Amino acid sequence: ARSAMTRRDPETARRQLRAHEHELEAHSGRYDPGEHDRRQMRVALAGNPNCGKTTLFNALTGSNQYVGNWPGVTVEKKEGETRIGDRTVTVVDLPGIYSLSPYSMEEIVARDFIIGEGPDCVIDIVDATNLERNLYLTVQLLELERPTVLALNFMDEVEKRGDRIDVDRLSKELGVPVIPITARTGEGVEELMHTAHRQMHLGVTIEPDNLYDDYTHDIHHRMGELLHDYAYAANLPAHWASIKLLEGDAIVEKALKLPPDIRARLDALVAEYENSSDLGDRETLIADSRYQYIQKVVSASVEKGGVPGELTLSERIDKVVTHRVFAIPLFLCTMLVMFVVTFGPFGSWLSDGVGAGMDALSQWLT
Repeated sequence: ARSAMTRRDPETARRQLRAHEHELEAHSGRYDPGEHDRRQMRVALAGNPNCGKTTLFNALTGSNQYVGNWPGVTVEKKEGETRIGDRTVTVVDLPGIYSLSPYSMEEIVARDFIIGEGPDCVIDIVDATNLERNLYLTVQLLELERPTVLALNFMDEVEKRGDRIDVDRLSKELGVPVIPITARTGEGVEELMHTAHRQMHLGVTIEPDNLYDDYTHDIHHRMGELLHDYAYAANLPAHWASIKLLEGDAIVEKALKLPPDIRARLDALVAEYENSSDLGDRETLIADSRYQYIQKVVSASVEKGGVPGELTLSERIDKVVTHRVFAIPLFLCTMLVMFVVTFGPFGSWLSDGVGAGMDALSQWLT
């Protein structure tokens, strides 16, 4: 267990006070919950690809949405409006991503919006049938220390499997509200939005340092002592900036504008961290630390049902079509069938039929 000195030393207390002052400054010197009710609120939807995020966005906004591009890039941007009670809320559908590392333009766009635009709440849509994989993004969103709600989608599929997710325990482990939903049918969506509205005022309750093992926490803490002033000067969350710098994020490093002496001390800490384990590089070490936390959360919250080892229909299909021997022959056979259907007798017959139908429709309309 971590010592009380690690959590309550004077430097930590000083950083917490500075963070509080930073928040007060963001609210013009005071926190007024009513301020949130005098302006239009914004909610960001984040999640992995195919987690049901866009389905939820469409359920919330209906036809009251517009599509464009994020400034300076070709990544699609979708915004819309919904209502919570008598309040109008702007909903932003962020690109589907697996992490907040700067490996793709989608990831950079998503994290720049959360940090730079400061949405009032982030709704993290999680595929409940692949909880462990989806929670990796969740952990990184929690590192940003923004008001967050976790939407547990596809709960109907979880129940079909015979599995059980203890939602209250999951919420306790993560430190944020967890709302089970089925975006396709709209079940739980109203409760989700009311919870997001409350979370805008309450903020996060997780201690971000709980997301790591003790040694990662120690190194991260020592790095934070060196760079928190530079993080605030760059308008970056200090906790997030230090973990990203430890991870080797070049974009964050450039934004911090660190002097050479601080840079040298941070490099020494990174070297110490990498030499502490046989896993090797720092990115792998941090990923391993996050997954340790995720595995603890999942083991405490998920109870597997059904026959042990039994695969769902989707899993059985995946096992065949991604097989290292059969996958390529199956792909080639599928392409051959598509070619024959398109250019063979059936394709000609279908094309002629569609053409005749369109001609008849055109004559009828004129």
